[in-house]
Parts: sequence; C-alpha cells; structure tokens
Amino acid sequence: MLKHYLSVYIAAAITSYSRIHIITFKTIKDNKILYSDTDSVFLSKPLDDKYISSTILGIIKDELKGHKIVKYLFLEHKLYYYKTLMVSKF
Repeated sequence: MLKHYLSVYIAAAITSYSRIHIITFKTIKDNKILYSDTDSVFLSKPLDDKYISSTILGIIKDELKGHKIVKYLFLEHKLYYYKTLMVSKF
C-alpha cells in the first residue's frame, strides 16, 4: 500500500521545490512579474544569462529561444496568449 502513495509524496515534494525555486525570479527588483506557474515565469525584462541553460537541470530554460514577446494576455491559470517578434541572428 505504501508504494501506491509514494508517487504522491514525490510529486508534492517536486512541486514544492519548484515553487521555492520560482520565487527567486518573482522577487527580482525592477522586473515585474507578468505570469507564473509551477514550472514557468513570464517577466517584463529578460533574465540574466547566468540563470538560463537548456542543458543544466534546475536552471531556467528559455522556451522562446531568445525571441521577444511583443503582445501578451494572461487571463487566468493556464490560460494565456503571447505573440513573439522573430529576431534574426544574421
């Protein structure tokens, strides 16, 4: 019976750790938080590169790959829209 409930405890621990980790970015001075979830955060300004990596576990991943959000609408939990500006690197 214990094995059945073990995954619930692990999921709760991971979710709690994620919320603790995300609070670091919610409290950056002069960087307004637009939206946050357990595993994501949208801020008014880009994060410093020291916080971003696609290969290091526990570091923020840039899902937009450097593209800038130009329009957004955050309505409620898990219900949002954003439009990006494609930035050419050539």
